[in-house]
Amino acid sequence: MAGAYKTIIKAVEKFLQDTGSLGPHRSKSTKEVVNDLREKIAAGELDVDVVDGTMINYISEAANKDENSGIVTGGPYTGYWYDLTEKVPPAPEPVDEHKIVQEQGTPVTIVERDLYPLMELWLQKKGYIAKDMSNLRGGGRWGNPDIIGADIVQLMGVIEVDLASCEVKITDINWEQIIFEAISHKRFSNRSWFCYRVNAKDTPLPKGIEYYAERYRVGVVQICLEDAELIQLKNKSKEPLDYLDRVIERIQALYDPVPLKEKRDVIERTGVTITLAF
Repeated sequence: MAGAYKTIIKAVEKFLQDTGSLGPHRSKSTKEVVNDLREKIAAGELDVDVVDGTMINYISEAANKDENSGIVTGGPYTGYWYDLTEKVPPAPEPVDEHKIVQEQGTPVTIVERDLYPLMELWLQKKGYIAKDMSNLRGGGRWGNPDIIGADIVQLMGVIEVDLASCEVKITDINWEQIIFEAISHKRFSNRSWFCYRVNAKDTPLPKGIEYYAERYRVGVVQICLEDAELIQLKNKSKEPLDYLDRVIERIQALYDPVPLKEKRDVIERTGVTITLAF
């Protein structure tokens, strides 16, 4: 699908540009776009084998969902045109961080990424192949979890892909808002956890978080590390394995079936293969 989609969309973008369809007043109808694609396929200019319905689906996908596509539409009956506006990636949101003041030496700034190796190992303990995927492009708002885990089960020719995700935070401050990042990942993850760091193992859960976890079927994990231990993890004087038992699943992430279609985009972007390699 990915190769045919890219070929079709690239051809449509070129057609719209070559014909000056650069705004709503110079748009091309679905029929005009599809006819051009048919002609190119018949002439051997496009090496794809797709029916009209598939072409229309691809074009609609590009115009309505694909942030990397220049194809746009104003809605029903308005046709398609090419947007010449330069695609500038959105500025990254401020990274949550925690500054630790030491008795001796300069302050140390801890960021979420310092916890990722530990959470990768935690997901591996649960049987997943795990990897930091926070830098993936695309996927839209809240479309890229910090850590993705994958497990593939094969039985009698049937393949099932079990995806898990972790959203990792330095603190539980404003958890009522940021937990929705973990919740949003349920659209493609079978299990999703909201993970945050606390100073001690006996730290109580924030009031109300159990309702959110139950209502939206996400797990809650506390990463119990003191400031000195955070520094050791950051400067690699300690390994993630040294602190694996400090990762405590306070609320289990419940399994929910997810259609493969919903998983497809994240699977393709992360590069998960049948051999479970990233």
